[in-house]
Amino acid sequence: MNLPARRGIALTVIGPILMLIFAPAALGIGVWRGVVASDARLDAYPWVRGAQSIWVDDTAARSILVSDDTMEDISWVDCVVSGPSGEADLDVSVDGGPIASSYVEFGVFHPDTPGSYELDCANEQVKVVPTTAVDDADEAFGLRFLVGLVAAVVLFLIGGTLLIVGIVKLVRSSQERQRALLARAGYGYGPYQGPYQGPYQGPTYGVPPLAPYQNGRREQLPAMGDPKDPFAPPTERTP
Repeated sequence: MNLPARRGIALTVIGPILMLIFAPAALGIGVWRGVVASDARLDAYPWVRGAQSIWVDDTAARSILVSDDTMEDISWVDCVVSGPSGEADLDVSVDGGPIASSYVEFGVFHPDTPGSYELDCANEQVKVVPTTAVDDADEAFGLRFLVGLVAAVVLFLIGGTLLIVGIVKLVRSSQERQRALLARAGYGYGPYQGPYQGPYQGPTYGVPPLAPYQNGRREQLPAMGDPKDPFAPPTERTP
């Protein structure tokens, strides 16, 4: 008798792989793709160094970005923005705000009129971009990060489900193998079949049961071969 095969081993291997490898990988890919997409929104704008003039077509807010590659503290950046109406209003964020991984938003200035503005940031290299471009970069990063997060959660749940199902199958197959081993050893392990009745022998003719007691003695039954014996085997009748 062949033993039942073990079931569920593959599921107990695939489940943890999905949970511990593929789920974190999906999240990491989402973050990486978000950084690439966010940087792509801002790389097209040129760097500005020293006292240079920039042209603005409208009065929308402009963000001043600095590189995050070599900067540990942006408090040393001292920017002055002057335009047709004099020095422009500059909102400086000393702590800075990270955008993706390559840029930090140092400050925002608000042009009062379209025209040429001179930007002097102590000879440091900066970028001046519309604030809406910064918002687009953040949105691009957030969308891809969200997709990666959802994919990671789905893979983790699938892996956990496969692991649980695999453990259940493995336990059940182990119990089936144990019962098969006991049956092979002759222990007859299995469901109760009731007391042993012996093989069926068919009706027994000519053997009357014991007569009941009547008035303190056993009643005499007809002897074997007596035509009155109710237990005698049937005989063929001749016409």
